[in-house]
Amino acid sequence: MSPTDTDDGPEKDRTNALARYSLLGHGEELERQVAAQAPLLGDVCLSGEFTVWCAEPGTGKTLLPIAFAIEAVEEKHIKPVDVFHVNMDDSVHGVVQKNRMVARFRES
Repeated sequence: MSPTDTDDGPEKDRTNALARYSLLGHGEELERQVAAQAPLLGDVCLSGEFTVWCAEPGTGKTLLPIAFAIEAVEEKHIKPVDVFHVNMDDSVHGVVQKNRMVARFRES
């Protein structure tokens, strides 16, 4: 018997905290849940995607996605509550500035 088998048969490895997130065996379920991809942030990002922007400081990797998101919200392509911008290299001061830029969508 392997370490991941029990008397009831094979099961996910309980010692690996990531095992519960495995997509193995969930192909049909994923296919049912897949959304039709459509341009969302300009022609740069598609709906249903997770996008990472990498570039040198001061090149617009924060402001461009925010501008694209504002445009998508104004054009009703996405609801403001469904927009998540994760900025991993900004100071608290920078986060406050960006929060002011999108504050008008808080009630939408």
